[in-house]
Amino acid sequence: MNDSHETTAVHRNLWQESGIPPLDYCTIERASKLLNCEIDDIWHWKDRLHIDFYVYADFLDFIEADAAIHFKKDADFITDLLLMYPEEVRFTFPFLITSASNEVYIPASESGAYELFYAHKPLTVEDRDNKNVFEQIGKNSFIVRKSIACGLLRVRGSTTRHYHSQECGEPYVRLEATFDCDLYKFKMQSSQIHLSSLSDKNIYITKADLEYLHDAKVNGSFDAAKSKKRYEMAVEQELIPEIKNSNHNAERHAENREKLFKSAIYLLSKYPDECRGKKKEISPEKWRDCIVAHKDEIPPLAITNEDVILRHLRAAANGKG
Repeated sequence: MNDSHETTAVHRNLWQESGIPPLDYCTIERASKLLNCEIDDIWHWKDRLHIDFYVYADFLDFIEADAAIHFKKDADFITDLLLMYPEEVRFTFPFLITSASNEVYIPASESGAYELFYAHKPLTVEDRDNKNVFEQIGKNSFIVRKSIACGLLRVRGSTTRHYHSQECGEPYVRLEATFDCDLYKFKMQSSQIHLSSLSDKNIYITKADLEYLHDAKVNGSFDAAKSKKRYEMAVEQELIPEIKNSNHNAERHAENREKLFKSAIYLLSKYPDECRGKKKEISPEKWRDCIVAHKDEIPPLAITNEDVILRHLRAAANGKG
């Protein structure tokens, strides 16, 4: 009886041992406590390609990403809507189309789209170079340029541990997310970006990786087949082909807008009361006025027309809601 009881105890899963319901994700600081290991150990397993690191992106981080969508089955009911009524589509992922009369969407039970990330449409018409949001490149395949990636995004690139959030992260990494079900496949990848606060407090690990580490702890070794598969996936050069944009004007507009948003976010954090209305909501008009009033505190902006600035800020504020 004792031997049987001990065996059962040893093989309890991570959540039974921790005494809490499963977490979809947590920081690596929390993970070290759940696994009863050092944070250095988690960094080691990341370096050995056993696990992945993630960051959590808010809409106002404005992480732009190109997306590729491929429907595996005949999906005329959704592809026609994506092409014919893009103005009614709020997200690049998941696919939700709302009109005044009804709502058309791919049910979560069919798509499995209970995901930890989403992709908002490009913010303005100018960013899309007057093209359709969803550009069809095959019978059932689409691309979307410069979606706004939000939620839990995988870090792709070499990472180095930093002990304080103010220390700079890697000069260039990409953030990406993938989703695959019987109906369609979705892949999203940002351009190369600089993460300025990649420290232990804002690096996340997923439930699947937590349980993978716990199983290795219980068994005394990593599963050989899973380790090989994860290694092959980790060293794969491209999970999503880069979607090249040859239109230099569109690239320049995107860079100018990115500089505006970075400065706007900086001033929003420094002068929050000047950017908010009576109910403490972000007021695009006051936000614009704050930028104009404190323009000497930020790098020179290529976008100087106050009406254009206001239009970008309105799109950002509405997108967050």
